[in-house]
Formats: sequence, C-alpha cells, structure tokens
Amino acid sequence: MMKGCQRRMVMMPTRTSALFETAYFVLKEEAEARRPSESEMLCEAMRILEENSLTKREPRFTRRHLLFAFLYGLFLGALAVALAVLLRAS
Repeated sequence: MMKGCQRRMVMMPTRTSALFETAYFVLKEEAEARRPSESEMLCEAMRILEENSLTKREPRFTRRHLLFAFLYGLFLGALAVALAVLLRAS
C-alpha cells in the first residue's frame, strides 16, 4: 500500500514476459533522501528485472553434477553387489 501522493516511482514495461505487462518500482524513503538520478534508478530497475527473469535462470544441476551422481550411484551399486557376492560365498 502506498502512503502519500508524492512517491517517486519507476515504471518499466516488460517486452518478453508472457505474464506481466509492466513492472513498478517504488523508491525507499532512504533513497528519496539521497535523490538518485534517473539513470541510476533505471539501471537498478533493469538489474532487478534481469536478476529475476525466468528465462535467464541457470540450470540447477550441470552435466558434470549429473555425471558425478551417476558414477557415484554406479559405484555404490557395484559395492552392494560385491558385498552380496562375498556374503553369499562365505
């Protein structure tokens, strides 16, 4: 909820979003006292939009992580089979 009628705000139309049409950024009171320039506000708004973009998120696991997990599982499976064979032989 916005209080007062003199809030400084940056409105950024989104071009690539299938969900949102416009993003609104309202300045904090501390920022209002510092009086940032318009270019500073736009740079910060663009940074926040890029940081929270759904299309630019990195995958949670890389191929190297998946390969390591596969090899680890393969090793544990072979170890379990070897132990079963050794227990059966005794």
